Amino acid sequence: MIPKNITREYVCRAIKEIRENGVPKGRSSKRFLLEYQGKFFPPKYTLALANKYANGRLLDFREFSGGSKANNFLRSLGFKVSEKSPKGSISKKIGHVGSKNSLTRHMKDAKSARKQSGNFWKQSTEKSKPIASSIWEQDRRFSSTLPTTSP
Repeated sequence: MIPKNITREYVCRAIKEIRENGVPKGRSSKRFLLEYQGKFFPPKYTLALANKYANGRLLDFREFSGGSKANNFLRSLGFKVSEKSPKGSISKKIGHVGSKNSLTRHMKDAKSARKQSGNFWKQSTEKSKPIASSIWEQDRRFSSTLPTTSP
């Protein structure tokens, strides 16, 4: 049974946590998706997580049923819940951290950033080599003019 004290605020906190940490393996939705700000989340897992904020513990998936009960509860809080389409529009929009498309996009972004930063460091070190050599040479000349001390 879904606890009645779960509010929209608790569901939003759960969504925020899912965005930050992703969806654990085995907790994805098979048939329905909760839409929030253009992203999609598994309704039953989102409610289980919202219970953590409302009542201090993650709701076990065996304690309540998903499907129409969970979906209607979320709809009563003002959320949009849609049925997954077979290889269609909604499945392409999934953007939570746990989705393969999102992970691939983040990996490409990271690879691009690494490449750009590598180019930056290569350029900056090439520019600084003459300066470093000049400083080193001046230091070497100055050191040779200092008196040496014998122990």
